[in-house]
Amino acid sequence: LDRTSSIHSMSVIDAQRSDPRFLKYPMFNKYYADLKRAIAAEKMLAKEDDAKALKHIRNNKRSEPRRGYPSWHDHAAKELLEDDVFRNLHEQMPPRELWKTRPEYMEFPKDVFRSHINNEANKQRSAK
Repeated sequence: LDRTSSIHSMSVIDAQRSDPRFLKYPMFNKYYADLKRAIAAEKMLAKEDDAKALKHIRNNKRSEPRRGYPSWHDHAAKELLEDDVFRNLHEQMPPRELWKTRPEYMEFPKDVFRSHINNEANKQRSAK
């Protein structure tokens, strides 16, 4: 739905006259009103679905990670590693040494942490 379209500020008569194809519908007013109601109902359902999905996501986080270590995407180690990679610490020391620099890093197995280093370095390299 194009919210910037001029059709939203038109009267029903102006909307019907806006395109010659609309003129051949004698019940255009009824169709237009039905369409507006259907769109409003669809928007309401979409809004409710979005709210339910958000509530589900907020209330259904894993209490115990599946693999025995925390989830990376919402862990403090993720932001710390972004900063450390930005400061090129990953190039100044091997992954096992960088892993030992912060207790947040040590919550992850070394091989998992190493892959996060590589992913973050690639992400920052491609963003340049």
